[in-house]
Parts: sequence; structure tokens; C-alpha cells
Amino acid sequence: MQENKLKVCVLYDWHPFDPIEFNNVLNSMDEIEFYPTLFETFLYDYAGNMDQFDGLLFYNMTLGTPPPDEWNPNGRKKAADTLYRIGESGQGIVVLHHAILSHPDWSGWSDLVGISNRKFDYFPNTEISIHVNEQENPITKGISDWTMIDETFLLDSCGDDSQILLSTKSEKSLKSIAWTRTYKNSNVFCFQSGHDKTAFTNSNFRTVLNNGILWSCKSL
Repeated sequence: MQENKLKVCVLYDWHPFDPIEFNNVLNSMDEIEFYPTLFETFLYDYAGNMDQFDGLLFYNMTLGTPPPDEWNPNGRKKAADTLYRIGESGQGIVVLHHAILSHPDWSGWSDLVGISNRKFDYFPNTEISIHVNEQENPITKGISDWTMIDETFLLDSCGDDSQILLSTKSEKSLKSIAWTRTYKNSNVFCFQSGHDKTAFTNSNFRTVLNNGILWSCKSL
């Protein structure tokens, strides 16, 4: 077993996903140890346990955002404080698939992912051709263009303050498939792909996600 693995907290919520196939993807990453955590637990982390992780992988689709004055049931910490300080510690941040759509009315999440208007449509089981924009980027180096089946989201693409790594010309998807950016003190990697087994078993998807996590945690 490799020592000194990166510690990455995986945040999920009520949104359905295939836990077995998703965990198979995570378990294939030898340099990373994952800690699945309910998003609500993350919000009410009044003890500050999240600071012990090297990175945060968001795979939740949380449609609400706690107001700044909402306290947790124990009255020890405002739930929103946790959200508002994301990025301050410099932890790596990965926003995967439907997590891009979280907190639709909160400008902070729009700033995090680099998309100001996140109104969307979605298309399940869509064939999508993916183009590698950055052949020399450490996240996508050695990967060629490919086609895969996945659920896609049709919404605005990221802005000029992000670096697009993967893109598509599909009319049923935003044009940027994977991109990087900075948010406060953190590296952020956003990846539209990742709905179910058809994506999870794709070798290019696995490579990009693995490299994106390592890059966000400043280990690549």
C-alpha cells in the first residue's frame, strides 16, 4: 500500500448515482484515499474536520444555499460559514458532473465554477465527441480525442478566466467539458462528465479525473 496518499473528501447528497461503479473509479486511483461524506455533514462541520483534507471532490447537486444567519441544530456554527470559506485554505477543489449545477442562486458557486448563468437543460445517454484542447497540460497529456456516452448539460460555458482542457461541438452540451481555474487560494478542476457506468468505465474519463484531482491538490 502506498504511504502518504492524498486525502480527499467526497461530498454527495440526495442526488442519485451509481455508488458501486463510482466507488470503482475512486478505488482505481492509487495515489488518493477518498472519504465519502454527506454534504450536510460538511456544512455543519463546526469542529473544522474538513481542514485535514488535501482536497474536496464535490459530487452533490444541492439546490438550496443556507442563509448566512442559519445555525446548525447544536447552535455551534452557521452552516453557510463552511460554504463561504471554501477555497481559503488552498485545498484542491474538484467539481464533478451535476455538482456544477449546485446552489443555482448563489453567486459564490458561480464564481467557483466560472459560469455566471447556470440555467440548464440536460440530455441523458447522449453520444458526445470530446476534443482535447490542451495536449501538453498535465491533466490531459497523452490523451487523444474520443467519443463516449454520458448525460450532458446544456448551459453557458466557462468564461475567459478559465482554461478549457476538453471541449465538444455537441448541440446538447455546454462547449467546455473540462476546465481549470483558481478560486481564492485554491486550484479548481471542473469536469462535466461522470453520470453513470458508461462514463465511469471509460479509460479517458478515469485518467482525466485522476489527473484533475492530483493537479487540484498540487501533486501533478
